Amino acid sequence: MKFTPSMSRKANSWDNAAIESFFSQLTTEFHCFYPKIQLQTFQQDLNKYIRYYNEKRTQYKPGFVSPKSYYLNYQKAI
Repeated sequence: MKFTPSMSRKANSWDNAAIESFFSQLTTEFHCFYPKIQLQTFQQDLNKYIRYYNEKRTQYKPGFVSPKSYYLNYQKAI
């Protein structure tokens, strides 16, 4: 995988809040879904988790809906 480093100013954590939240959830939940991590299937398992996180996992801030559902509802409203 290839990541782009943050372009925010030093000590400006708000720029990274969304990704920091995602990584926090990833580190606490990923091993629950995939307790036996194998190098051969890690990327596939990670993609499955990201799809789950975006499409199925309900979240508090957008009103207990998944990010995908929130986005689709937003698109219908405008």
